[in-house]
Amino acid sequence: MRSRIATSATYSEAALVSERAPGREDASALEPRADVVRPRWWRELALLGVVYFLYSVVRNAAPSQVANAVENAHEILDLERLLGFDIEHRLNNLVASLQVIAVPANYFYATLHFLVTVTVLVWLYVARPRFYRRARSVLVGMTVLALVGYWLYPLAPPRLMPDEGFVDTVHAFGLWGLAPSEIVASASNQYAAMPSMHVGWALWAGAALVLYAKRPHIRLLGIAYPVLTLLVVVVTANHYVLDAVGAAIAFTLAIGFVAVTARDEPSLRLASASRAPTRRATT
Repeated sequence: MRSRIATSATYSEAALVSERAPGREDASALEPRADVVRPRWWRELALLGVVYFLYSVVRNAAPSQVANAVENAHEILDLERLLGFDIEHRLNNLVASLQVIAVPANYFYATLHFLVTVTVLVWLYVARPRFYRRARSVLVGMTVLALVGYWLYPLAPPRLMPDEGFVDTVHAFGLWGLAPSEIVASASNQYAAMPSMHVGWALWAGAALVLYAKRPHIRLLGIAYPVLTLLVVVVTANHYVLDAVGAAIAFTLAIGFVAVTARDEPSLRLASASRAPTRRATT
């Protein structure tokens, strides 16, 4: 009798193991492999390098059209006064009177724009590969939309509108102890301001941190960074508030475009499958 009970228990345990094992194996098989979800790093480096190179060339090749850019700037200011949020002049003059704030704002504007974007992009690639492709595509799509804006709507930034009373804080206080030279200024298109990619890239980085970071304080940084970037571009007289609105529109359009075009991306299908519950066969 004891032998039969032991044998029966053994068969029952074996049956339970055989029922559970397929579920574990199926879940393991559905987990997206790193080499499938994460693209080759050197391809991504080459792709992003080419995109940034073309962005710089096209942005600087966009016709300056100084007269049109100044006229557009007056239209932007008039519209902001009409809407009641023409805050640039007051904030810029306030910060320009406080060197202890103006200098850090200059460094924030000059460095974090690129540094934070690259850092978040690398973090997504290494730590959140499941979401990397889509996030990268949104960033690239938004940047391309910005280039269209630079070509179609040249805009003089506030710092190039001295008749409106704006102060260029970089020229006023310098950067790394030096004011930007005329050679550096002439090599860049000074009238490519709508939309603001400082704000656009900050929105992208902030959204990535809020959506994909696990730690609450990192998510809070994701909320704070775009807000601080908006304040910095305004107080340094580099952008209007409406430039930030244009960036938000470009960001939203890029998200929508990627959501539609990336729906059938293989890595995304694998990621969805890994989260989908598996049905146990019944007999």
